[in-house]
Amino acid sequence: MDYRLTTLENGLRVVTIRRPSRLTTAVRVYVRAGSRYDDKHPGKAHFVEHMLFSGTSNRSSHQIYSDIESIGGMLQANTTKEYTVLSAVVMDRYLGTALDVLADLLSRPMLPQISFTEFLKEKLVILEEIKQAQDTKSILWDKFSETLWRVNPIRHTPLGNMISLRDLEYQDVIEFHRERYTARNIVISICGDAPHEHLVEQVSQRLSHLPSGDEMRPLPVIEPPPSKQVVHMERNIQQTYLIMGVQTTDMKDESRYAVKLMDRLLGSGGSSRLFQRLREDEKCVYSVLSLSPEYEDTGCLSVHTDCSPDSVSKAQALILEEWEKLKSELVSDKELEAAKRIYEGTLTKECETNFHVAAIFGIEALLHKIEPPEESIRKIKAITKQDILDAANRYLNTSEYTIVTLGETQQ
Repeated sequence: MDYRLTTLENGLRVVTIRRPSRLTTAVRVYVRAGSRYDDKHPGKAHFVEHMLFSGTSNRSSHQIYSDIESIGGMLQANTTKEYTVLSAVVMDRYLGTALDVLADLLSRPMLPQISFTEFLKEKLVILEEIKQAQDTKSILWDKFSETLWRVNPIRHTPLGNMISLRDLEYQDVIEFHRERYTARNIVISICGDAPHEHLVEQVSQRLSHLPSGDEMRPLPVIEPPPSKQVVHMERNIQQTYLIMGVQTTDMKDESRYAVKLMDRLLGSGGSSRLFQRLREDEKCVYSVLSLSPEYEDTGCLSVHTDCSPDSVSKAQALILEEWEKLKSELVSDKELEAAKRIYEGTLTKECETNFHVAAIFGIEALLHKIEPPEESIRKIKAITKQDILDAANRYLNTSEYTIVTLGETQQ
């Protein structure tokens, strides 16, 4: 892909990906302001994201949305474990409007001037969001992360919890915003049909005044040696939801490509090993898949499934058996090539939209690791059967893993 990266004088990075003949342009702003930086106040980064939309010196909360939606565009925001992202997708001719709104949110929020009443009102909004999350399966992933990592702040959920929300002070929010929303902590990723120089100039006109600040990367952490962790959350539901997994590696380690392929081999689709073994052959689960998220300094491989309470133990045992097979037997040529095609196909589909392409380059630019999709595919294709075997023995510890279940108490 035709991408270019420029750093403005204040440290703000602008990455552009030119895609001719597209009718829309996606603008995504990535800020090093994820939940891993919440410190003693879980949910702080997420709260700041909410407050950005309370208004700016140029726009009311209503105008922020209407200025984008009235031109047929889309505006959204999200806080993750590593970053906060503000996104807009508009028709090409309205790119200036999208940049105006996003620049307002970044550099002219009313956050320092909001009243204590507005601060409390937003707490109530987020309280409802926390309650809603507790009624969904997302609580299972939150508990899994919290258990798998015992030191790394990546373990925290972006939402925070009721206690941390109650204790969050106005000054905590202001200080977090002042420290994090600075030029060196921000990447703007733009994907559409416009020259790089033009886009850089447009961003510079709107954000060259943003304070430089210091880029605030994660502090080094040392996790204790792995051990088996088992957690059950009681719920009066018909099925039991299960996640089991292990820590793996970060997004800069070359072994991550072998982990990605292990993920595809184990639980990517109906032809995967776990789906065929657990659902088709043994009939002990309803669904099963695996995931291998990567972060700046860590990662994991996890298996997700749901089954009747009396099948939980069997499902666990079968998952461990499939892990052991990967550790003791070389995968076949046919299976390895299929896994590589699955990876390539998935990435290619993701790259069909400017929105997703802007995400790929924006996240990687923020973490100083830009890798165009074609390079990722090249590295995946270079993985050998021995690489898979080595990675399985390095990461798939069948005696020291984390397992979290949600449902009725197992009999």
